[in-house]
Amino acid sequence: MHEVFIRRWNNTVEDDDRVIYVGDLIFGNDISILKELRGHIIVNTGNHDKHSAMNKALRQGYVQSVQSYTGLYLAGQNYHFQHFPALDWPGKDKGAILVHGHMHNKYPPTEQSIDVGVDTPWANFAPIPIERIPSLIKKYGPKVSSS
Repeated sequence: MHEVFIRRWNNTVEDDDRVIYVGDLIFGNDISILKELRGHIIVNTGNHDKHSAMNKALRQGYVQSVQSYTGLYLAGQNYHFQHFPALDWPGKDKGAILVHGHMHNKYPPTEQSIDVGVDTPWANFAPIPIERIPSLIKKYGPKVSSS
């Protein structure tokens, strides 16, 4: 499975791309897979990411930063990235989209949130370009009734 993940990641990510990974990047302490991944990786830690492994990945330059969440404003849209889904997040009342992991495709996107874990059908074991997030929410999220 690592080979599939590495291939799909590197087919999606260029060397200069910034990747915000919403947790559970490393299960255990073996960070060797990280040296094979392209891009500048920001890790929003998940419940399976060990602090010692993340600190080692940071020291060795495999990841750019390790944090609990990331906020981003891009093309007129605010995004909030974190591992766990939530009922509320910074900027939600102003339209910020929550981009999270952890749920392993158990729930569809809402009007303002989406699970981007690698095991979702829209990720297919590869990072999702942020520009695709709004269209994925429209496609897979709640349908608006015309009645």
